[in-house]
Amino acid sequence: MSRSAKSIYLNTHDSFLPVRDAAAAICRDLAEFQSLMQHNLGVSVDSDPLSQEKGVCQTILTSLYSHTLLLTYRPFIILRAKLRKLVVESCNRNGKSFQGERSRMPTWLNEACDIAIAAARDAIHHISRASVINPPVQELRYHGFFIGSSIFVLICDALQDPPIISVHQPWIRMGIQCLHLMREGEPITSTLHAIDLALKKLAQRQMYPDMRAGESPESSVGMSSETGDDGTVSGNEGIDGSPGSIFLNDPPAPSLVTAAHSTLRNIGGSGPMDFSDLQWRIDPSMV
Repeated sequence: MSRSAKSIYLNTHDSFLPVRDAAAAICRDLAEFQSLMQHNLGVSVDSDPLSQEKGVCQTILTSLYSHTLLLTYRPFIILRAKLRKLVVESCNRNGKSFQGERSRMPTWLNEACDIAIAAARDAIHHISRASVINPPVQELRYHGFFIGSSIFVLICDALQDPPIISVHQPWIRMGIQCLHLMREGEPITSTLHAIDLALKKLAQRQMYPDMRAGESPESSVGMSSETGDDGTVSGNEGIDGSPGSIFLNDPPAPSLVTAAHSTLRNIGGSGPMDFSDLQWRIDPSMV
């Protein structure tokens, strides 16, 4: 994790290609970590949660694994958002439709973003299931930091591509409900408050279904919220209401081992992105 902070966030690069290479190297090291975890504990990062003390250790290690991947590849989501904004502005100037320009996103960039999304989903999925199977996990409130970070990555991805919210919705709601199961106090309280503010803003814009209520993912598809004159959102309980139950029947999270390391070959071998007709400069250290 410290290596990710140093090589991805602290260094200033003129291009994202060195960042991509550094992320790929960290991803390979995490594969070795996963092998050591399998050898010493008999479980991997995509194993079903265990109970008792071994399960607590498994959840801690799996969460650290997922969060390290998330930190390493999160800047690529921000980069893609910035590039999409530039493409939209270019399309507007030239009278083109952005829908026809989506393919201009570099393949390696989309694949790097997919790794971050898979890591976020995996962290939410594993901690949520472990909290039900192994109650001591609920007492470790720092898991709320991992879940909160994962939820905000999914929200960030939805902001740049609104149609994707229907895909992220079950995972966001699962994470919120898991936070409600944890022991009260910080950082859980502040995390829930921050998530509530973010989702309230999205609901007020009426671009997304309101995911703060406790309904099942299926019943909330296409759900809209009404915004009053005072800026409040009606038609939901908010995340301070009854947390309901964890959606253990939701589609399983993509395997991080499969998503990260099968993608690595393409990330390492892709050529540089070509946006020669756009005027832009992005400092990687800013993300």
